Amino acid sequence: MVRLRHPGSAHGIEPAIACDELDLGQPVPDALPVRRTFGFLLQDTSRLVRRRFIQLARAADLPINRSEASVLLHVDHQEGINQTNLAGALDIEPISLVRLLDRLEVLGLIERRRHPTDRRVWTIWLTEASGPMLDRIRAITLRVRDQAFTGFTEARRAALIEELGELHANLLRSPDGA
Repeated sequence: MVRLRHPGSAHGIEPAIACDELDLGQPVPDALPVRRTFGFLLQDTSRLVRRRFIQLARAADLPINRSEASVLLHVDHQEGINQTNLAGALDIEPISLVRLLDRLEVLGLIERRRHPTDRRVWTIWLTEASGPMLDRIRAITLRVRDQAFTGFTEARRAALIEELGELHANLLRSPDGA
């Protein structure tokens, strides 16, 4: 791994930027090998999936944004989840989640309930009105998935999902491999 030094960095301190095979201190080759690295492809594919979801959601006049849709899908998979665990699952700050929940509650799609044994904790529940919205979100998600997998056989699609599942599991384990 090559550590990159920003030419204008104060006191020669290296920023936290790492690249497997590209040294930005040298002329950048025409082929841009950074675009074929694991990290770039994974991150950029995720970005493109999000962008496509947003495009299709707008075209379908979905009245909620992508972040709100993500909250609804997470709650649907684990109804009654508390706000702290939901923020962790979404990898967002709790205050950001509160804003999303406020909007979803105003739209009548979720409700917050006090935890039965800890009054400091709020749990999140779907309302009956969330059902049709979740159906719309799933339909858009399926279209994005179908577009992303254009040209893939079912076997290649299943294999890729299996491999990504293994990568995911590896990264969930502790850094020391335990």
